[in-house]
Amino acid sequence: MQEISTGRKAKLFIFIGILKLQGLEHLDNQFERAEYFQSLLIATATGGEADDGHYQLIRHELLNSTVISEMLPRWIKTKRNLDQFWQFIKSKFSTYEERRRFIWTEANPILQFLESGLPHPAQKTIDEVLSDFDSDSINFAWSKALERKLSDPEGAITISRTIL
Repeated sequence: MQEISTGRKAKLFIFIGILKLQGLEHLDNQFERAEYFQSLLIATATGGEADDGHYQLIRHELLNSTVISEMLPRWIKTKRNLDQFWQFIKSKFSTYEERRRFIWTEANPILQFLESGLPHPAQKTIDEVLSDFDSDSINFAWSKALERKLSDPEGAITISRTIL
């Protein structure tokens, strides 16, 4: 089990505080927030009411999750608020049914992954990768260290030391 760094604990604590301030404390886990995010998209796409602050907050959480952000469709990454999403979806599909189907299809892999509770297949621990100790494993571990260089410097250093 991976220990959470002090910096990550602080970010998580701040995020939980923001959720409470925004009225999202009833959403206990990332799956529930992703499901709610999907409902915000569907409400917007079908002429309903949706809270843009909730959209932005959950979108930010999804983008900051290394595994989830890789699974997000490009349009979620580029549509920073519900107004931008509305402009995108109304020009892409003319009917509510097409819009709903599109959103369900795009969100399904993320929801299935979160609901399963299983680790992402590509999310191997560095120890698992290095147990093979071949050049591909070392390159994989090194690329993980480089990915974390800015977002988690302590983690990048730990990976680098493990490789050595």
